[in-house]
Amino acid sequence: MIAGQTSLGVRWTLVELESPVSRLTNPGNRRATATLRHAVDQIEDWRRWLSANLHYARSARDADGLGLPGTGSLA
Repeated sequence: MIAGQTSLGVRWTLVELESPVSRLTNPGNRRATATLRHAVDQIEDWRRWLSANLHYARSARDADGLGLPGTGSLA
């Protein structure tokens, strides 16, 4: 997760790192490879987790939370 400050507040971007030499699409049919599908699935999993655990994500660390500001908007 990468946070950036905008005029609307903190904006979070979810990033899934994969090999820079992996293909995104199959050369024959131009459909998504298993690597790309896995990366997208990981981001969707994180979005679901954050939606289900938003209070925990926003709560201060000294209150046993993650202390992530502005976690209401996920890119």
